[in-house]
Amino acid sequence: MFENVFIAVYTHQCKSYCDKEFFGNLFASDIGSASVAIVDNSLDADYFHTLYDRYNMHAYVDHIIVNRGDSKTQFVRNVEASLYGLRRMFLGGDYEYFIILESDVKPKDKMWLHYFIEVVDQADIIGGLYYEGFHAPDMWQGPSRIISTHHALSGCTLYKRSVLERFAFRSVAENPGVFPDALMCLDAREAGFKIANYTKIQCTHLVDNHGGRGIENIN
Repeated sequence: MFENVFIAVYTHQCKSYCDKEFFGNLFASDIGSASVAIVDNSLDADYFHTLYDRYNMHAYVDHIIVNRGDSKTQFVRNVEASLYGLRRMFLGGDYEYFIILESDVKPKDKMWLHYFIEVVDQADIIGGLYYEGFHAPDMWQGPSRIISTHHALSGCTLYKRSVLERFAFRSVAENPGVFPDALMCLDAREAGFKIANYTKIQCTHLVDNHGGRGIENIN
């Protein structure tokens, strides 16, 4: 089951505080024979070697080189470079569904992949809920439902092959605050693809002991 699913995880050494909880949950989830690829976009390879030693028996683990540059754009460039490589792997295989699972986003229910598939015919990009500052509070309560949206955040999100065959994840140098997931949704929406959030897929947004997300230390 799920042979046609590619789970794409990108991470950085600044997110190492999430490792035990995130990866423990991922590999304990009911993901069947889905393929998992983990990409480390740290500026050196030390963290990659740690990830490889721990998880290569469960997943393909790689390190990509992201050139050091303007610190204001470093994070978004890391994300773009990671998704470029992960998308190439996906398109090079016989997969139908590309699921981004960021390493600081932990699905609460271990059946989360089943929930994506049960509504996969209802939209082309389907997001899970994890960011309470973005998702309206009422989306976290009441009966599960799929809700049309302009932008499915990429922390826990499914993209159909038809979307990724047409569009690449990209960034805009002059506006580093706009991330590739936002531009992907913009491109897909303008081309007539349907975007939705599924409220049954709810996640915990993992933070460090100080309530941060680690990205302050990305350089």
